[in-house]
Amino acid sequence: EDRLKRKVAAGEKGNTNSNLADVVTPATADAAFEDRLKRKAAAGGEDKTNTNLSDVVAAATSDAAFEDRLKRKAGGSANKDISTSTKKIGVVLASKDEGMVPENQAHPEEIAFPLNRAAVHFAEPRLEPGGENEHIKASMPSDVKSGSSEMEPNAVSDLAFDSNRQSVGTDGGDIQGGQNGQQSRSSARHSIMSSAISMINASVRVATEYLATATLVEENEVELGEVVVAERVGIFERKWKAFASFFCFVLVAIVGALIMIPALTKNKEEKMGPTPTDVPSMLPSSSPSFDPRPTLEIVQERGHVRCGQRRGSNNPVMCRAVASVLFGDPNRFKTFTVLPGEYQHLHKRSVDLITAARSTIENDVRESTTGSGFTFSSPYLHDNIVYAGHEFFVQCAEERNRHGECSSLIICRAGCHCGIDVVQSRFPSSFTITAPGNELAEMLFNSTCNVVTTSKSNLFGESVIKLSDENNSNVFVGDNPIADNSFGLVTRKDDKEFSDIINWVLAALIYGEENGLKNDPSRCQNFTSLPIQTIDLNFMNAVYCVGNYDWILDQVIRQYSLNPDTRNQISNGTSGMLYAIPFHDWDKGFSAAAASNDDSDALNVIKKRRLNCGVTVPDSFDGVITSSKKLVGMSVDYCKALAAAIFSGSPDQVNVTAFSQNDGFVALNNGVIDVLAGAKVEKKYDFANPSLNLEGFDFSSAYYYGNETVGEDLSIFALATREDDAGFSSFVNCIVWATLHAQEKSIRREESMNMPLLPWFGQDFEWALRDVINHIGSYDQLYEKHFGLISSEERGRNRLNDGGPLVNSIPGLSH
Repeated sequence: EDRLKRKVAAGEKGNTNSNLADVVTPATADAAFEDRLKRKAAAGGEDKTNTNLSDVVAAATSDAAFEDRLKRKAGGSANKDISTSTKKIGVVLASKDEGMVPENQAHPEEIAFPLNRAAVHFAEPRLEPGGENEHIKASMPSDVKSGSSEMEPNAVSDLAFDSNRQSVGTDGGDIQGGQNGQQSRSSARHSIMSSAISMINASVRVATEYLATATLVEENEVELGEVVVAERVGIFERKWKAFASFFCFVLVAIVGALIMIPALTKNKEEKMGPTPTDVPSMLPSSSPSFDPRPTLEIVQERGHVRCGQRRGSNNPVMCRAVASVLFGDPNRFKTFTVLPGEYQHLHKRSVDLITAARSTIENDVRESTTGSGFTFSSPYLHDNIVYAGHEFFVQCAEERNRHGECSSLIICRAGCHCGIDVVQSRFPSSFTITAPGNELAEMLFNSTCNVVTTSKSNLFGESVIKLSDENNSNVFVGDNPIADNSFGLVTRKDDKEFSDIINWVLAALIYGEENGLKNDPSRCQNFTSLPIQTIDLNFMNAVYCVGNYDWILDQVIRQYSLNPDTRNQISNGTSGMLYAIPFHDWDKGFSAAAASNDDSDALNVIKKRRLNCGVTVPDSFDGVITSSKKLVGMSVDYCKALAAAIFSGSPDQVNVTAFSQNDGFVALNNGVIDVLAGAKVEKKYDFANPSLNLEGFDFSSAYYYGNETVGEDLSIFALATREDDAGFSSFVNCIVWATLHAQEKSIRREESMNMPLLPWFGQDFEWALRDVINHIGSYDQLYEKHFGLISSEERGRNRLNDGGPLVNSIPGLSH
């Protein structure tokens, strides 16, 4: 295009040496030439010969003979192809559909063909004097001879095709016979050029899909007469982008699948449980999903109860007692060792209950390894963790002294519970050695360590006594327990009915001892179906089929060589019954995750209004409830203490209403009140009771006992809540626990800041325990406010336990 512009510009300036200017002249400058072109085009369009020529060109796409002729002409016959005496004009036709492109293109200049007009690159002919084609030059019209600077595009086409027709010979005759044979050579030439124009326009219209590009091949770039043959391009070469995109997509999909398959497999394994294997396992395989039915129904259908134990036992007496109540057959159980991870096994439903699990406030609300709370029976085994060994070093350990003469202190500690965490919090690791519990005594006597820490019961076991005798050495036992252990039966918190059954199995064993009942196979009732109502289960089967509490405790002591703790005896009313279970395990800290969670919807609902608290009063009560004393006044203060815990220290955000015992439970059942203070703990209120039209209720730790003698139904008073919100029930229990803990740690009202934070119910309730003590003080302060200053003997069971008997049954059983 640049060369053409330069040549045209040169021609306009009169440069007659320009190659193009010698041939081309502007069509706009020669009106006569433009008129002739129009007349020729009009004549060609009506000419039959031209029409025939167009048909020939259109048929060329499918006529093999015509294609052969084109190749022969392009091949360069000296006497028939103008290419032998002119610059090469190479026209390549390519099909857009068939993907035809020329091979070995030498600097192609592509030309776009419009549908109604042809554009062909023109090259100046080289004609030698006397040559065979000299007549062509002679026949050129004056408007295209040397010296012209421009010409109409159609004129260029005319010239190109005119020259071609002159050199074709007989082939040209096919398109020259349409007009009068007597016309002059000039008229014939003009007619041929018009026909060529019409031919090109018609061929473009007929074979539009085949005219895609044209390539001008310079003389000095290829050999004269060389023809470039177009070849079909394969589908992959024509559509390589689409195929590349497709293969990229497939590759990405494969990589994504390789990444996702392990994750999906792991998720499936977590849902489906471990892969079945022929190797026996310690625990049954978990089900693909949790069965939503009540645990009691599942156990009955299974035909046995899964009983988890912290350590193996040849005589799992507590499991036998539970099976006796559920099936009437003490042998319908299977035991599984659940250490380590005892609560995880229970949480995943690998077992239905665990015997002898450590009861703490933390485990009740949110156990650390599972994030879930669990329901504990009344404690039936109590034990202390103490230091024992050489007297001097035991005193060093109790005083937390590791300097000076105490620098040689070495403490051997058991590898499971037994003081391991509390010792870690008091001494650096260089002062402690961890060892199996059954090796501690030997390590003490061979001087591996000079102090051991384990349960008090184990220290007086047969192994320690034997080693003491052999070494003529006495073991000094510290006076200050470093931790306390309380063990009970534990179940999941999502099935309160089954938890109540397990607790009442224990109550029946204690009731049997209180009333002198023992194992009696003749009274062991075997049955094939449960009663319609759970409350009607025969709990006394635990005694008749297995034995009473004293017999079962004796079996445990004998098996593990334990020394009986006095607290594991039946209370006769002469010692304190008030007991605060441990707050958490071994002084270990709380996780931040636990401190950020809220475990009760009821707390949030109540916080938006006021607390509604009912208080039970005697039938003859006619006083003002808010100014009452003794048990009623104490119950009112527990309502206010609960309000202070919920409303950030404000005890007045509570509505207190008096009820009789039965009416109070009805009001609580119907949602009229949120909690019932002074509620009497009885079997008929613990289970759902259709005869009273009541659902079951939860009870806090007891805060007041009656003065009944052994064998009589003991009056036990606590805070009662509905069973539909286990989190709220646990929170309410913490209110009573706070007063007992404060008494145990000698924290008075003025020292409420010494109470621990409550980390399991959200930030709004972290200071709940401190607010409780700030309002009502410790248990003794509260008791003295309502009962006055009286001696410990007169208080009977209503004082903190000091190591005396601590076991009692719950009213509601009969034999």
